[in-house]
Amino acid sequence: PEDGQGDREDDMPSGKMHPRLARLVSYCRGAPFTGFDLSAPKTNVYSLVEKKAYRLAEKSAGRFQQCSSRNLLRIYPNGARFDSSNYDPVTPWRMGCQLVALNYQTPDPPMVLNRALFSANKGCGYVLKPPHLRAGAGAGAVTGAATGRPSSSPFVASHQLQVTVAAAFYLPAPKANVATGKLGSLSPFVSVELVGLEGQRAKKSTAALPDYRFQGAFNQRFAFDVNLKAHELLIFTVTDDARGVDVGYNALHTRCFHRGHGSLGIRKLPLYRLLPFEEVKVLVGHLLVKFELVEGGEGEVVAETEVEGEGEGTMVETEV
Repeated sequence: PEDGQGDREDDMPSGKMHPRLARLVSYCRGAPFTGFDLSAPKTNVYSLVEKKAYRLAEKSAGRFQQCSSRNLLRIYPNGARFDSSNYDPVTPWRMGCQLVALNYQTPDPPMVLNRALFSANKGCGYVLKPPHLRAGAGAGAVTGAATGRPSSSPFVASHQLQVTVAAAFYLPAPKANVATGKLGSLSPFVSVELVGLEGQRAKKSTAALPDYRFQGAFNQRFAFDVNLKAHELLIFTVTDDARGVDVGYNALHTRCFHRGHGSLGIRKLPLYRLLPFEEVKVLVGHLLVKFELVEGGEGEVVAETEVEGEGEGTMVETEV
């Protein structure tokens, strides 16, 4: 100030925020969540713990989606997760929640899904929500608030994605039996699951390989109807059939299969696993997978390109 005197303590307002600072907050402000009040200011930002978000998604999915189409919603992990584990983020994504916070220090399967979703925009941390979850997005905009049912856009497959699980390499075997001196045996099978934010879900599995040793061939093909403009995640999980334990996992976004993206053909897909009691993701082996894309669900293969390695209304990638 020109008189050389700053704001004195007794001049400060009794509220939590100074008026001059409050005038700068014009777009978003935190507000307590008291229910789906669709007449509340659109600048309100609501924060929900995961359990409450799941409960509301089950009881009032339509109003949940309507609320997320006009207000920002943040979902965060339950404070009781002392091991820094993560919850499945797919349900909050399907409800249109923009900020789904995860424990980034724990590279478990939910984090694999998170990285796969945001790889659709080259990992920049931002992807556009599907049209049926955005207000004013045309015919597919949110419409389920009146009935309480979740709104959805009609799923129209643009392609058929053919996935051939050819082989697995260097999967870790269980520890040897000290008493008998026999090496541990592994009986792996591969599950391929398609999960879409529009509600579609399909899962298929190979037969198990008995007495697997370092490498083994599956040679099984699966077909999935996909829409390359939608948010769909393809999840690979290798499980030991004898113990019922997951050996490794990975996930891809189906948008990486656009023509010219270099992700079709034969691909060596790395598998990761979170070590028990350790927040370390380790490479545990590879799958040899062939991807083929067929126009409209039938017809000739669109393209094949050999690559090797792993690819790297809005939703924002968020950590806690």
